[in-house]
Amino acid sequence: MQTNLNSTDNSSTEKLSNPLWEAAFRHYQNQEFQEAYQLYKKDFESTGDHKSLHNMAWMRREMGFYEEALEIIETERQLLQILSPDSQDTKLSICVNLYELSYLNLLLEKPEVAKNYFQEYENLDFESGDVCERACFYRLKGDLLKQEEPSNAQQAYQMASKCFEDLGDLEGIREIRDRLAELNA
Repeated sequence: MQTNLNSTDNSSTEKLSNPLWEAAFRHYQNQEFQEAYQLYKKDFESTGDHKSLHNMAWMRREMGFYEEALEIIETERQLLQILSPDSQDTKLSICVNLYELSYLNLLLEKPEVAKNYFQEYENLDFESGDVCERACFYRLKGDLLKQEEPSNAQQAYQMASKCFEDLGDLEGIREIRDRLAELNA
């Protein structure tokens, strides 16, 4: 199970006061992804909030429906282009969206497309200050580099590990240890 990059935005606390999001997150924690998806969809249909749309894609990814998740995340990207690009919240959402576009394309075995989205993500002139976002950024960077640049992948994984340690995220730490062991095998 991947660390939830989707709750890194500034409104995550506000969103978890939303009964639909609270229920959806409980379903996620219980690995009831279809139920969580339905609640995020209901919230998106009533609010039009791109974060609900993003979480719908996240649930589809968790269920292995990568193509459908990609379509949803591309729709979110279109919505983000309409929002104020200078706001910190929108910039962080763009980072999270590019992460997901890159990661989904990697899962769909389209490494060049994944690298292009990651390059766009890496080139953003934005420091989120969000440790979870940075942990996921470095984890994805390692995943993209592990075949062609193992030493750079190792550095990226080490940065991700430090971020996950700062978060106290035991699942993230375990994921990175597994990746490093695979890389060094």
